[in-house]
Formats: sequence, C-alpha cells, structure tokens
Amino acid sequence: MRISRAELLLHKRRKSASVTDLDAANGAASKESDLRYTLARDYEAAGLPDEALGQYDLWMQFHTADVRYPTALISRCRARALKGVDLPGALKDCTAARGSLQKSNPLIAQISDSRGLVLLRMGEYGRSIADYDASLKINPENPWAWYGRGICELRTHKEAQGQADIARAEELWPQVAEEFKIRGILPR
Repeated sequence: MRISRAELLLHKRRKSASVTDLDAANGAASKESDLRYTLARDYEAAGLPDEALGQYDLWMQFHTADVRYPTALISRCRARALKGVDLPGALKDCTAARGSLQKSNPLIAQISDSRGLVLLRMGEYGRSIADYDASLKINPENPWAWYGRGICELRTHKEAQGQADIARAEELWPQVAEEFKIRGILPR
C-alpha cells in the first residue's frame, strides 16, 4: 500500500510525501525482499540516487537469477555514473549487463549510453565516444548520448563536432545542459 501511494504521489510531483512512504516501506521490508527492486526504481524516480543504490545493492544480493537482474545492473551503473561514485564498479555493472544480453536487445542502447557517461567521468573520452556512437546508432533521439558525446568531442579538441552534438541534444531536450550541470559535468 505504501509503495502504491508513494508512486501516486511521485506522479503528482509530491516528492517529500512520496519519500515518507518509500522510507516507511523500506523500514518494513526484509533485507531480501523483492520489494527492494521497486523501492530502488522509485527512489531513483524521486531523484535520490544514494537511496536507490542501497536498494539495488540489497536486491541484487538475493536475486541474481531474476530476469530483472540485467536491468538492475544497468540502473545501478547509471545511478553511480550520475553521482560520479564508484566509477570502476559502474563500468563493471554496465559491462556485465551488456554481456548478459543479446546484441539485438533494445537495452543495449541504454547500456552504451550509461557506459559512455561512466567513461566520460573517468576521462576516457575515446572509449566514451565509441559507446555513445553505439547508443546513438540504436537510438538517435537520445539527448543524453548526444550531449555526452559532444562534451567528449570538445574535450578532445573536436570543436565543430562537439558544438554540433550539443546543439542536437538541446534541440531534442532543451533542459539537457542543465541536467548535466546539476551533476557537475560541464563541457569544459
């Protein structure tokens, strides 16, 4: 019940009330509860990556054979990348998720985008660009990938390509620059 209400409150943009319900559900759930997966996703939606990471960690300890495990790996990779924490662990999560899926799986675009972000934060711009390229090949409408690749290009002195990619990202989603800035990722 608390989770359902929390999700409804999130939908209505009542974050603090939603978090109160999420916290209550967290306190009532057993360590190995399957509910941890839902809590992780909801904390993520509430903009609380630290709480989401904790929930993913708990859930993944007890649910390694679950069909959602690759998605949890991707989400944990992304949360770490967005926070800029445990980047080697994030890269390991994304790489493991990619290895567990068929190359035709649409999640490959999401994995490549998240890996691109991890590698951008690690300063491995060439590898980051390669992952962003792979993501954009599958999903050319992803502003995160365009913007991240643009930053990498600017940082490797490919000014024209970088500016063009950033412009494309902002065309797709005008707030993308602010989202990167909030996370401390600036073009230069």
